[in-house]
Amino acid sequence: MGVSSPDDPALVDDFQSDRVTGKRPFRREKVYPELQDGMSTFGSLSAARAQWKSVSEAAAKRGQAVRMGHFIAAVELEPDLGFSIEDLNEPDEHLTIWGDPARLAGAVHRIYPATTVTD
Repeated sequence: MGVSSPDDPALVDDFQSDRVTGKRPFRREKVYPELQDGMSTFGSLSAARAQWKSVSEAAAKRGQAVRMGHFIAAVELEPDLGFSIEDLNEPDEHLTIWGDPARLAGAVHRIYPATTVTD
């Protein structure tokens, strides 16, 4: 996520589907292409930070910058608002969410830095 405030109009851009953003399909997305019409998320702040740290470390080893931004949005989704979620109960808390990017951005209640002072 590249936006640090829930009030920033550019926030909607951070909720585009993996297909729209050009994210390469991996494992399951190759078998189930409809997964690319959603976006990868995580079930908790700690799980999202762990994923960010893993990606950041891998990018650093390759001499690259992190391309996913430096912030994590906390989103509160409510039933019957047009969102779909796939939760396979994976240990890393990975989820896929489908929904209108503007509505997803509107559901953001707080944005956190991807890293903490202890990272």
